[in-house]
Amino acid sequence: GASGLKPESAITFTQDTATVGTIAHWIPITEQFEWAAPELRSYIDGRLLDGLQLEEDTQLLLGDGVAPNPTGLLEHDDIQTLDAAYFTGAPTQNAGTDAEPFDRIARARRLIFTEGRARPSFIVLNPADDEVFQTVADANGHYYGGGPFTTGQPSSFWGLSRVVNENMPAGQALVGDGRAAQIWDRMSARIVVGHINDQLVRNMKTVLAAAGKPDIAGFLFEDGTLLGQHHDEPDEAG
Repeated sequence: GASGLKPESAITFTQDTATVGTIAHWIPITEQFEWAAPELRSYIDGRLLDGLQLEEDTQLLLGDGVAPNPTGLLEHDDIQTLDAAYFTGAPTQNAGTDAEPFDRIARARRLIFTEGRARPSFIVLNPADDEVFQTVADANGHYYGGGPFTTGQPSSFWGLSRVVNENMPAGQALVGDGRAAQIWDRMSARIVVGHINDQLVRNMKTVLAAAGKPDIAGFLFEDGTLLGQHHDEPDEAG
């Protein structure tokens, strides 16, 4: 009732230590280059920042956890794993057909609900696997998806936000609940220009791009993220 005793909830945190690291790379330029072509300097800055983003992207998926690298999503021990052995013992509805890879993703989605008590919201695919999914056709040559003349690319997969990333190992798919982890970026990306060694007397400069390595706080990894392998390769873990 309105005046009854309400249930209490609890959140348990596990203490952990993460080393603060920095992602950085640089390029030397001449001072004459900077004076004569400022628009090219802007291009260089942009490419350096793009490089930082690519490295961050790699670390978030594949970081090995060895300081100063974070532990990437695929390296967490407490995610559910579905490999070929699992699907041999628990086959999908359309096992052995071209539809099986789709069914395997649906199974991963279902288990996040039932085993993780979470809400699956995304899927990460390697570009090669994404191509396979987009080009699978039925016996009449009709694509399961929208085909090559569809406007834009499909943005979802079984209702999951679709992310295509070349760092995702081919033959695997990562399905998860986006609420299950949080990324903490300790230092925003920035560009620094200065002299190193004897550059001052050689009319040279160094353009450095740097950012803090991201840390992933896995609030619900054991409950909310699943790695589902969708190819028949029994010697590989999903």
